Amino acid sequence: MADPRFFAVPLGTPYPRAFVEGFTARFGGLSPEEIARITIYTNTRRMAGAIGEAFAAEGPGLLPRLLAITDLALHPAALHLPPPADPLALHLELTQLTKRLLENDPTLAPAHAAFDIAGTLMTLLGEMASEGVSTSALRDLDLSSHSAHWARSLRFIDLVSGYLDSRGGAVLAEAHLRAATLAVVSCWAAEPPPDPVVIAGSTGSRGTTRILMEAVARSATGYVVLPGLDPEMPAAVWPRLGEAHPQYRFKALCDALDMEPAAIEPWASTPGPTSRAKVVSLALRPPPVTDQWLSEGARLDDLPTALSEVTLLEAPNERLEAVAIALGLRNAIEQGRRACLVTPDRVLTRRVTATLTRWGIEPDDSAGRPLALSTPGRLLRQVAAIMTAPADADALLALVKHPLVASGGGRGDHLINSREVEIWLRKEGAPFRGPGTLEEWAGDDAARLAWARWLASVLKLFVPEPAPLGDWLAELVRRSEALCAGPENGAPDELWAESTGEAALQAIEALRTAAPSAGQVHGFEALRILDGSLQDEVRNPILPHADVMIRGTIEVRALDADLVILAGLNDGIWPPAPDPDPWLNRPLRL
Repeated sequence: MADPRFFAVPLGTPYPRAFVEGFTARFGGLSPEEIARITIYTNTRRMAGAIGEAFAAEGPGLLPRLLAITDLALHPAALHLPPPADPLALHLELTQLTKRLLENDPTLAPAHAAFDIAGTLMTLLGEMASEGVSTSALRDLDLSSHSAHWARSLRFIDLVSGYLDSRGGAVLAEAHLRAATLAVVSCWAAEPPPDPVVIAGSTGSRGTTRILMEAVARSATGYVVLPGLDPEMPAAVWPRLGEAHPQYRFKALCDALDMEPAAIEPWASTPGPTSRAKVVSLALRPPPVTDQWLSEGARLDDLPTALSEVTLLEAPNERLEAVAIALGLRNAIEQGRRACLVTPDRVLTRRVTATLTRWGIEPDDSAGRPLALSTPGRLLRQVAAIMTAPADADALLALVKHPLVASGGGRGDHLINSREVEIWLRKEGAPFRGPGTLEEWAGDDAARLAWARWLASVLKLFVPEPAPLGDWLAELVRRSEALCAGPENGAPDELWAESTGEAALQAIEALRTAAPSAGQVHGFEALRILDGSLQDEVRNPILPHADVMIRGTIEVRALDADLVILAGLNDGIWPPAPDPDPWLNRPLRL
């Protein structure tokens, strides 16, 4: 078998531009028809878009086929595979199994955590499927030095794995993608692709992707182009890299393919490492050779020049941190420069976005905003909470002040009545005991009484419990639309309007389709399922400023900006602390 051929774009070089430069150097002599037959698989669709923009900047011509690695499932060699199960329906099925586990052993977790714990179980099983780890590997783990809790966890995972296997095996999306990748690789082994295939932007951190990268790298017409390799890392240091080091992924890839990092060739004829890249490389030497700074630092190029445009800011608190970042982004666009904030801290990005909004700047946030925090998402969650538990005065006032309530008509009178109710409740000190309290406030006033009775129709608890999740969702939608229609029974269109409303409707419809898999649920369970289903991020495709970007640590591979602000460089945030795992502790996971 031929040795794998890997290429790399060095640290500190904009990947999309360097990739296109190297592509043109290798394939620029081909005819437009031949270039159009070249296939490029990227790690994300954002990377595909960035590479496409870099190609467009080169001038007119036919583009190669730009696909994401997940598109392998659409390859003709993989079309015979059965489709994966609906992830939400599978999540609800595993929630029922997890709920039975918690009923048998309440010491593991509270009952209302079943949906969340089932989600962590799906994540674990997906990771196992992606890495090709079978359940038998769990059975072989040595539990002699671990508590009985982990033994119970492994037995349950074994049972769930058997349940999934009985349904056909590749029901998880990760298992389906791995099966598709193996099918495509097998097809290429029997009949190599006649036209070049290029893997761009991936580090091979996932087992499935690593299989594809190895197959392409060993092919006569294959090219794998890695992002951000450090060419300054000495050969003696590579074996010492730990998992927290940013170059560790390349070390793990080379170890898996039994090759040396020195065998990775440069992809483009870019200049050698900049003085700043050398400083960064030396600063990130791993222990126990961190002290190499003392001996090699003196031999660096002009250090003041290397760091002349680098600023370190230590903010005294979170608010000033967000304000300083927002000011930096604003200043950059006033100077006609592209600016980007890079951080994994989603709380920080929301603070920065809120600060920029004061100046009329909507940043292009790759992650968007959680649907649960959007205007329709908040209303759905507030109505769901009132259906589950008796509403108090705070819940009532928060509901009636929501901007979508009575948006279908009569909002002016609605706001007046809402204000009067709030003043009455606070002045009289009357406890809110439910709809009857509203009628007590209304008295003999016909208009107030009509408004109170309209509002009372959505304040009732949903009974009986437990009930099918589909029935609970139907009642949730009915009450939410009634609130938006207002006391004049107008159109509830504002609830499902714009990108956030459309996303909320899609989430509700997806949950309604998967509802039979949930069985009978109590109100608190339905509320948790709804919250979990509204965690997807939603982006506004129109408003964001093209030159103010917010990116995560993966999307930054496709980044090309004049000013880059790294934020959240605190212990436990970047690099992040390991997520708690109720199924495997760190030694067992290792």
